[in-house]
Amino acid sequence: MALSLGSLSAYSYEMTAPIFETALLGDSSTDLLTKVPGIKSSAKIPVFDSTAPAQTGNGCNPTSSGTTSITQTTLSTVDFSVEEHICLKDLEAYFTQAYLPGGAKPETTELLDRIVNRKLAYIAKNVARTLFQGKTTYTNSTWLKLMNGYISLIDTAGTAQAATTQTDVTTSTVRGIVEEMIFQKIPSRVLGKNPVLAMGMENFRVLLQKLWADNLYHYIPGARENNTMELIYPGSNVKVVGIQALNNDNDIVETGVLPSAVNDRMIAFDKENFVFGFDQENDLTDFDVFFDKTSRKLKFFLAGRIGVAVHDFTAVAQYKNT
Repeated sequence: MALSLGSLSAYSYEMTAPIFETALLGDSSTDLLTKVPGIKSSAKIPVFDSTAPAQTGNGCNPTSSGTTSITQTTLSTVDFSVEEHICLKDLEAYFTQAYLPGGAKPETTELLDRIVNRKLAYIAKNVARTLFQGKTTYTNSTWLKLMNGYISLIDTAGTAQAATTQTDVTTSTVRGIVEEMIFQKIPSRVLGKNPVLAMGMENFRVLLQKLWADNLYHYIPGARENNTMELIYPGSNVKVVGIQALNNDNDIVETGVLPSAVNDRMIAFDKENFVFGFDQENDLTDFDVFFDKTSRKLKFFLAGRIGVAVHDFTAVAQYKNT
């Protein structure tokens, strides 16, 4: 006698645990910005300055010579929302039935927390990327086209201090670009405000590689620089940071590739000058999750407002490829 298996399909073991997730970067880009809550549409942000010229003598009836000025920067925000509807019954026909409760009318799933946390992580990184790389004329990303981000605003203004363009950022060019920005292009008036030089993580790693190879100032980047993606550039007080919001391989593009205008960009600025506006900060983290008995679907919904502004573009240094 022999086994008769002709009527069976080949077996493939489908695991129910653990569920593995694709790599997803965390986000710290917004920590570099000045956050302004309560912007439901548009607001004028006051900018204050006051001069104090010296006068000869200290007699009676002095002449007023100082000037106090208050100007305004317009900060506008745009609406966005994220929503998904899931029919839990669709999970019953597959191994995913293991994540459903008993009964013929499921209203939740063991995957609920993982779904919400994953969505929040995506939203966090995509918001940050939109703040820097967004432009309303882009058509290949639902996120990027929401608003004009810092790069778009800087390019439109055209008054930032520009480093010499190169064909690409490589180990042959990266030190020259970074050192020109730090030692020549960042305005002196900004140096006392703890400026940062922000770039994509891939370019930050190219910079670390070059510093290690050249061994300048006997400086050898170590695990701390690699893990934190930041360093105080040798011989300066400027913090250089690698942030995912400026990465060349950002995956928020639904069709095509990331626009070349945002590739290999570097921006030097101080926190006070770069403004990030929103309505309520918890709007960006509060996910509404509920079971709709009418449609018999589990629904996820988040909505918020975001926008950016720059007070003084001449206080910014920037780099872009040729």
